[in-house]
Amino acid sequence: MKGLPISTCRFLATLARAPRIAVVGSGPGGLYVCDGVLRRLPKCEVDVVECNVVPYGLIRYGVAPDHPEVKNCINKFDRMFTANAHRLSLFCNVCVGRDITFDELCADYDAVVLAYGARRQRRLAVPGVSSKNVFSGGDFVSWYNAHPGAEQPKLDCENAVVVGVGNVALDCCRILLSAGGERLAQSDMPSQILDHLARSKVNTVTIVGRRGPLDVVVGVGNVALDCCRILLSAGGERLAQSDMPSQILDHLARSKVNTVTIVGRRGPLDASFLFYHPFLVSFTIKELREQVTLPGCSFTMQLSDADLKAINESLASLPRPRKRLTELMMKNWNRDEPRSRRHCELLFRRSPVEILADDDGWVSGVRMRNSQTETLEDLRCGLLIYSLGFENVVLDGVPQDENGRIKMRDSVRVHTAGETLVYASGWCAHTPRGVIANTQVDSANVAKALCSDIGLRGVKPHIESSVAERLKLKGVQYTTWQQWKAIDEREKQLGHHKIAGMVVQENSIADDNWRS
Repeated sequence: MKGLPISTCRFLATLARAPRIAVVGSGPGGLYVCDGVLRRLPKCEVDVVECNVVPYGLIRYGVAPDHPEVKNCINKFDRMFTANAHRLSLFCNVCVGRDITFDELCADYDAVVLAYGARRQRRLAVPGVSSKNVFSGGDFVSWYNAHPGAEQPKLDCENAVVVGVGNVALDCCRILLSAGGERLAQSDMPSQILDHLARSKVNTVTIVGRRGPLDVVVGVGNVALDCCRILLSAGGERLAQSDMPSQILDHLARSKVNTVTIVGRRGPLDASFLFYHPFLVSFTIKELREQVTLPGCSFTMQLSDADLKAINESLASLPRPRKRLTELMMKNWNRDEPRSRRHCELLFRRSPVEILADDDGWVSGVRMRNSQTETLEDLRCGLLIYSLGFENVVLDGVPQDENGRIKMRDSVRVHTAGETLVYASGWCAHTPRGVIANTQVDSANVAKALCSDIGLRGVKPHIESSVAERLKLKGVQYTTWQQWKAIDEREKQLGHHKIAGMVVQENSIADDNWRS
């Protein structure tokens, strides 16, 4: 009962039964709460409910495969499940609202923790967005991470555009321009995805920002950079060494994409971290450095005279993190080097107004308005990725505020009228922001508040059922911790390449585990 007052610890020791806690979501927001609760309440029972067929949420399906160090927290969670097997249970392939309701969870548990992230992607609201080979950054990331049901992009074009200036935009760009290389081959990317990337013909990625030869990624955050990096890494060793599934590596290996353009709506001084308003690009220095040093790929950035002047005048007074990021951008904006076969370009102050398509409905370009000159320009591309971030989703039955978000009593507690204690952790509690370290701090606060509240109030006098009992009555198949470890072991035998996304669709390994 570490961290709790002595009086609270004494009260918990007198409880008639162990507190029962349900956690919705097995990503970092939920599992860090589990860790804090299990350490503070030695006699509690925790059930984790996850909508995906396998655990770990955004760590598994949102982190770029060539960033294995970000996934190290999985080792901690593995040890947590193993050490607490008698009181920590996992129920994957169970969706709240489909297989079990929020009200049922409240009836069956003393406390419910909502930690299911921000599921809905912001959509690009322009004509032509439904054209073929137009993807959100989240959809593209889901594909190269082998999420079940993700649509496969066509990579038989040379030019791609990424709209957005965040880390996901850079991820998409990097993956595209790494296709067929060693970087991806060493990741956990499935072999079929590596193969698809290896056949990619994309050789130019243009990054276009609304602030401050071509596939286009719209957005200037880390997701945009992820998409760019993956596209431009296709066929390389970088992805081959990742956990990317083999079928995705195969698809990337055939990619013809060689130019990725990243488009940002504002200017370069607007491009990251909301903490330093008004200097807002959303990608981070780590992601940008990775992109500008990507082997076999050149990088350019278009800056207007007005933006160059603003940067020179304000650089010395910027906060240190923003200053370092801006200095890196300036160092690489107009490098004196020959253009490589694969190329990444970053554009600012462009807002998409229409997506252009050919007679068969396939994307052929994007029409943009330059906010400085108010002129329209067309950028040709055969693949367009827009990376505009995520929005919160409120589950049925969970109280909402006037903005359509979870109604919070304070930073961790949900405003409910019932006797069940309800909390929210991570992105679903607030706006989608920050990295895993931020979520870890948020989750620790939730765990501390939950344990303190139970210590003050005790457990409920009556519990109706449990997740396991309700799922059995409804005939719902779910993945247990033991079944997940069997899938995990099989992936390790395949060199840490993901299989679950593809395998579950093919009804093989996962079904065998369900029957066991």
